[in-house]
Amino acid sequence: MKSAAGLLLAAALCLDAGVCATAQAAVVDEARLLLLNHDSDKALQLLTPHLEKQPKDYEALFLLGLAQTQQHRDKEAMAVYARLIKEQPQWPEPYNNLAALLARSGELLKARALLESAAAREPGYTKLQRNLADIYLLQAQDALSKARGAPGSDLVLEARLQLLSELTGRSVAAAGATPAVATAIPGETRVQPVSLIAPVPVLAQPDPSEWHGLLLDLLRNWRDAQLKQDAARFTALYDARYQPAAKTTHEAWASAESERLAQRKLGGLTIENLQLKIAPQGRAEARFELLALGEDGQTQRTPRRLGFALQEGRWLISSDDGAARH
Repeated sequence: MKSAAGLLLAAALCLDAGVCATAQAAVVDEARLLLLNHDSDKALQLLTPHLEKQPKDYEALFLLGLAQTQQHRDKEAMAVYARLIKEQPQWPEPYNNLAALLARSGELLKARALLESAAAREPGYTKLQRNLADIYLLQAQDALSKARGAPGSDLVLEARLQLLSELTGRSVAAAGATPAVATAIPGETRVQPVSLIAPVPVLAQPDPSEWHGLLLDLLRNWRDAQLKQDAARFTALYDARYQPAAKTTHEAWASAESERLAQRKLGGLTIENLQLKIAPQGRAEARFELLALGEDGQTQRTPRRLGFALQEGRWLISSDDGAARH
């Protein structure tokens, strides 16, 4: 089956072919970068008019749901994910995110049914399995809370409740509570918004199966930022601890890059002969040839090597052997 991660990989393969990103892909890339920086306002400003013109750009539609999720506009985001499930049923991510929002609103049975259905279709997508396990824990906590105080309750039940409370982040109901206490009060959020389920697959810790596509996506952003002379976007792709030389600070490097990009106008920039190696410890390396087309029509081919590190759920550039050649 083709997942959203697979779509990212398919889109990013234009790196090897040397095809520049289309306007549609550029919108998706920019919106994704904005969401990684938690700037959902700007992402919505970019995505809304784009989707009015391209209503079937499903990658952009998925990002719209993520932006709405970041802003806790849950009803709107749920409608987006429901539409994606209907029109792109092979994607596991919309199932995951809709279930997360249902759980956040206390609809555990609906969330469980959705996750079980998606997990049966896509057993290799581990986020579904993890979130399904969280739903089971919450339901077990509810069941034990209803049994609390009833005849036959004992210290074993209390110990289990305490353990479930630590696992789910929800407090145990007061001693002697009736079964009704475990039922959500209308309008009450029973699930912790962040600690239980992270409904944003792109921003959460990515699965190893997604790493290849995410790294190709990062390389496209790295290339496009240089073409557009966008220094802020370019330097944001590097680890904050990155420095090209021992005596150069990250801040000094970022300032120099801003000046370099402002002065360097390119007619094209292509990544060719890409070799990408990924280590299971959250490290990766890309070797490729960078073909730069100047405004005068002259081309320059340079071998490059970039190192990557997974930092708090996001791939960043940790080393760049071409920095010294700028």
